[in-house]
Amino acid sequence: TATYQEALETALELVEKEDWEAARDQLELLIEGAGYIPGKENAHGLLAYTYQQLEETEKERLTWATITEQDAHNLDAVIRLLTIAYESEDWPELKRWSDAWLAINPLAETPWRGLLKAEEEMNNSKDAIAAGEVLIQLDPPDIAAVHYRVAEQMVRTNKPGAHRHVLMALEEAPRYRDAYKLLYRIKQPPQEDPFLFGFKVPPVHE
Repeated sequence: TATYQEALETALELVEKEDWEAARDQLELLIEGAGYIPGKENAHGLLAYTYQQLEETEKERLTWATITEQDAHNLDAVIRLLTIAYESEDWPELKRWSDAWLAINPLAETPWRGLLKAEEEMNNSKDAIAAGEVLIQLDPPDIAAVHYRVAEQMVRTNKPGAHRHVLMALEEAPRYRDAYKLLYRIKQPPQEDPFLFGFKVPPVHE
């Protein structure tokens, strides 16, 4: 309607003037009366941006989430939600929004990074390895570090794979000290259980 359009234009003017509090109040009233309107006349994205400027992160997050509920392929909303999750160290949410981004563009590098980080932090080695291996195929600028991270995840379950990835890390970055340390760990023989007079020594419990 003309009234809605006029109110939206007023809000845009306030945003351009960086009068964030007035813009927030105008947009909240607008959305309260009109609800969610898709397309170019959508006010939710502008309100989320205004909340960001005011550092009202939880309100911003909820507003972007409302947008994704209406439009799952809204990349601006997904990217911002991923960023908020990363900055707040909310690893399940980082995984959620990385997956949402990949549903829109599976060849984007950033969501694979998000997925790798989330799976590492949640101790999901299998999924972290899978994300890291895809990220390597995208040839990121820090490919040595990604090889190293994949190797770290493989150490317990796949030493040959870990060895291969740590060598690839060193091939890309010959002075990578942490990679040399990991290589040393991989090459160490497994520690033998202690035996006494032919019998295994039971663990000591305090």
